[in-house]
Amino acid sequence: MIHSMLYATDLGLYAPLVMQHALALAKTFNADLYVVHAVEPMGLFAESVLQSYLDEQALNEFHSQGMNTVIANIERRVLDSFREELGEDGEQDLERIKAVRVLQGDPSQVILDQAQKLSVDLLIVGS
Repeated sequence: MIHSMLYATDLGLYAPLVMQHALALAKTFNADLYVVHAVEPMGLFAESVLQSYLDEQALNEFHSQGMNTVIANIERRVLDSFREELGEDGEQDLERIKAVRVLQGDPSQVILDQAQKLSVDLLIVGS
């Protein structure tokens, strides 16, 4: 039986369509739905640009607080876009979403880690 599902999204062009399918599956199986999006770590070039403009303390602050702020904003925007996409009739469907997580790391590893951590029965990914 399917009790929980993980939808891994790239927030790309087709993400809303895949989300609709994920919610339809969650509704069909009366299952909980978790959403995860992976943010890849900054590349060496971006890191070196920051280092040239910020002192060590400011850089450490950016890494700790800046990324947390960025991730929190992405999570909020993802939920807002789901609400907008589903409209007023989709409030019940939104209740199936137990968590939206934006995590930094290699996407494939983030997805596998979350699938294992949440012990989901089904993994949903787009193309």
